[in-house]
Amino acid sequence: MKIVSWNCRNGLDEVKAGKIHDLFNDADIFVLQECRRSDIYTLKDSWKFKNWYGDDQEYSDLGVAVFSKKYNIEFIDEFNRSFRYVIPYNIKINQKCLTLFAVWTKPVPHYYDQNVIEAVNWYESKKQLTGDTIIIGDFNTGVSDDHQEYYSNLCKNLKGFKNAASGTPKESIETFYFSRKNQMYINDFCFISDSLYNSLKGIEVHNDWEENNYKQKNWNGSDHCPISVEFEF
Repeated sequence: MKIVSWNCRNGLDEVKAGKIHDLFNDADIFVLQECRRSDIYTLKDSWKFKNWYGDDQEYSDLGVAVFSKKYNIEFIDEFNRSFRYVIPYNIKINQKCLTLFAVWTKPVPHYYDQNVIEAVNWYESKKQLTGDTIIIGDFNTGVSDDHQEYYSNLCKNLKGFKNAASGTPKESIETFYFSRKNQMYINDFCFISDSLYNSLKGIEVHNDWEENNYKQKNWNGSDHCPISVEFEF
């Protein structure tokens, strides 16, 4: 099973949808941040199952879309919408049940990455996790050489989870270009429960940014590049 996560930046138009589909035509699940509600129909011919969530509190109708070719995607029983946005789904793959958190964090009720930590702790306290859990998306951490403590905080406080890129060179590859500061950051992660680590085949950070002009860096129209993670089930 292969999951691709990408912040497509201010909507998924047909050009972006075509690029992501062509480049990752072997993906089983897409998790797309900054996707509009109406955008879920841009991939309607290729993706049997789809879900969109946003609360319309900001950025017009931007939210998070999840697409799958063959796996049904359903909200878990107790969906706490106060954690913006840490969106919990149940996905059944053959005989395996997974919990998937699609992440696009906001600074409320907690500050960005703390939302992820608090949300996972809350769902664990409610016994809503299956045991096999994937947390993937745009964490808005701003990890850089100057702020490694943001990443250390995630690793320390997401107990029972490990970065799928841990111990590999991909752990330190930047995924986000912030044009106003002309700087790169690691914002996009995939953390997996310890129970999934033996099933992990690998993770890739697709940071083949356009180099024509550093101040105009983009990945097919986005200031984020995708990450993909693959498992042996």
